[in-house]
This record gives sequence, structure tokens and C-alpha cells, in this order.
Amino acid sequence: MSPAPAFLTQAQAAEYLSFAPRTFRDLSKKYLLPTYGPKRNRFRKEDLEAFMSNPVIFLEESVTIRRSRKAII
Repeated sequence: MSPAPAFLTQAQAAEYLSFAPRTFRDLSKKYLLPTYGPKRNRFRKEDLEAFMSNPVIFLEESVTIRRSRKAII
């Protein structure tokens, strides 16, 4: 019997947490769950377990700085 993978796809992560795939996708965006892999489409089991024990720690919003293309004179 092989050990369970440490990194899960979105569908596997949803199943691991007993959520529907669409519900998990929405939660992963709202709570800013960290993603891994070259395409940033994998979730780490440790992060998912931390999310289930205390989801508030993943609520920090990222800051996006938008800059104007016009020069300020």
C-alpha cells in the first residue's frame, strides 16, 4: 500500500475535506489557501488541515498595487 500524496489536486483536496469541488474552489479563493507546483494547482495536506482547524489564519487579504501608465507632472 503506497502512502497518500503530500500534495493534492483541487478535486482531491475537496474530497479530502469533504467539500464539493465548486465549494472548495470558492473557499480556496476567499481564504487564500497557499498553492504549490509549477502551475500553482496543488494543495498541501498540512495547509488543508490547518485551514480546517482555524480558517481565520487564511483570511489575510493580499494587497495589489496598481500603477498608472501616465506620467505625473
